[in-house]
Amino acid sequence: MMPRTRLAAALIPAMALLFCLRSEGWDPCVQVVPNISYQCMELNLYKIPDNIPTSTKILDLSFNHLSHLNSHSFSNFPELQMLDLSRCEIQMIEDDAYQGLNHLSTLILTGNPIQSLALGAFSGLSSLQKLVAVEINLASLEDFPIGHLKTLKELNVAHNLIHSFKFPEYFSNLPNLEHLDLSNNKIQNVYHEDLNVLHQMPLLNLSLDLSLNPLDFIEPGVLVYKFYFHLMLLAGCKKYGRGESTYDAFVIYSSQDEDWVRNELVKNLEEGVPPFQLCLHYRDFIPGVAIAANIIQEGFHKSRKVIVVVSQHFIQSRWCIFEYEIAQTWQFLSSRAGIIFIVLHKLEKSLLRQQVELYRLLNRNTYLEWEDSVLGRHIFWRRLRKALLDGKPWRPEGTADADSRQQEATAST
Repeated sequence: MMPRTRLAAALIPAMALLFCLRSEGWDPCVQVVPNISYQCMELNLYKIPDNIPTSTKILDLSFNHLSHLNSHSFSNFPELQMLDLSRCEIQMIEDDAYQGLNHLSTLILTGNPIQSLALGAFSGLSSLQKLVAVEINLASLEDFPIGHLKTLKELNVAHNLIHSFKFPEYFSNLPNLEHLDLSNNKIQNVYHEDLNVLHQMPLLNLSLDLSLNPLDFIEPGVLVYKFYFHLMLLAGCKKYGRGESTYDAFVIYSSQDEDWVRNELVKNLEEGVPPFQLCLHYRDFIPGVAIAANIIQEGFHKSRKVIVVVSQHFIQSRWCIFEYEIAQTWQFLSSRAGIIFIVLHKLEKSLLRQQVELYRLLNRNTYLEWEDSVLGRHIFWRRLRKALLDGKPWRPEGTADADSRQQEATAST
């Protein structure tokens, strides 16, 4: 047997050689679509891998250690269309960091502790349509150098430190902006003059989200649409208080998942034992009443709980995400722990992480996962009924009969 000292002496050079080969030639990224899409998340990378093809169009570098983006950091990938840099510990972005990315349409910077953002940090992004800058320590829209992004359609700056609702003058250079998410910032006051720049853009069709801001004062003459939701919700929570609810749960879901909602959820809960009454927009909303009023008054304020049916369709629907954010506000203002999550299918982490708060909640809380098997269905319905029974008013009459029927139904499921 080789002595330990000689064995160690033989292994050290071999390990060093292996390390060199691994660091230079080894490809740690997952090739999703050859030459097109690559996932490099959570690989402890300190630099952008050199061996990713220049033809790459989708690149996920999230959850790595790219603390400093230099000029032309991505010049090797001129065909990029989507770049995810979520939680890469980025602290500094230099001028021209994205120079050459003329085809990039989506840039995600979620969760980076940015301390230095150069005036030309976003130069060269001539096709950018979606910028996600959630939780990046942004204190003001005025200091955000995006006034030249004329193709921008969606700007998400939620979960930041923005105090002022005033729109900077550069917004007049963003004629294609359709959605601005300012939720969960530090905005307390809203003045009419804050929107002056928008009045100069009569063709602008902009949707605003101001939910979860500590609003104290709104000057008369201002009611932005999504802001209207927040005001209605706040007023309703004070008006309705903790009175008896009409429905056991209000269901939020994508229209593309409606078959499952109708054929599985409604059938099993409303026709089961004990029966539960659900609030469904296609059936229970009052005709002729504004959608906003129906969602708040018929959905949230008359329901004990909210069921959120999470799917890929749900995550990709701006409207569904908005309803979910309003549900969060409802839960906070009414002091209820009443949101039940149902995950219909396995979700891609990269897609889910784009909705930061939803991603966090699903990681922190127990949720129900639909599994279409005999045992899976049995466990799913039992857990869901238990969650819905929590807080349901007690009705002693007929309890014994209901229990026996429940046992029969469970045995036959």
